[in-house]
Amino acid sequence: MQIAITIIFSIELALLFTHEMDAIRRQEWKMFIILKDMEDEKAYYVFLLLHIPFYAAVLYLLLSPFSHIAYYVVDIFLLAHMLIHLVFRKHPANKLDGTISKMIIDLAGLLAMIHLIVISIG
Repeated sequence: MQIAITIIFSIELALLFTHEMDAIRRQEWKMFIILKDMEDEKAYYVFLLLHIPFYAAVLYLLLSPFSHIAYYVVDIFLLAHMLIHLVFRKHPANKLDGTISKMIIDLAGLLAMIHLIVISIG
């Protein structure tokens, strides 16, 4: 069972990282309050560089003595992330509207929900 739980979580992380690559390609910063008003090149760099502390925090949690907390943090983040994307699906600047983009976001959230339930009850 532990192997299945680890596989689910690994796929969640892979989907999150893949989504972030897609978000950069599709200029997701144009949906953010401060970044949307910046020149594209500058907004791109800010958006890109903000991912470094984000990834570092996730990886630190996973590799630290707090790794048991990381699972909950990542799962809750992915669920909230999926809901935020659902709310903003009709946003005029949303270019994450293709089938693959939506599938990556939604599958990450769905797996996070499953993973959260499994680790909570078991």
